[in-house]
Amino acid sequence: MSKTKPVELSERDVAILNYRKAQKEYYSALERLNWVDGDMFDIANEEVSVALMKFNVEAKKVKAICGGLPDSAEGNVPCQK
Repeated sequence: MSKTKPVELSERDVAILNYRKAQKEYYSALERLNWVDGDMFDIANEEVSVALMKFNVEAKKVKAICGGLPDSAEGNVPCQK
């Protein structure tokens, strides 16, 4: 039986993963808002607001660590630091 060594992610990698996750959550919240019934609109709207705030925080972290955001076409992040 082979032993596997856990992969250690760098701070940059973790920041990018969290950014991508927050991006997906934001887009999902927007999609749910498009289909929500009138009774649940306020809740769905707040979910969008929260998801957008999280997305913005994660974007700021990536910018601080890498000096830029991932290229949407290729997923590359220019890391200047």
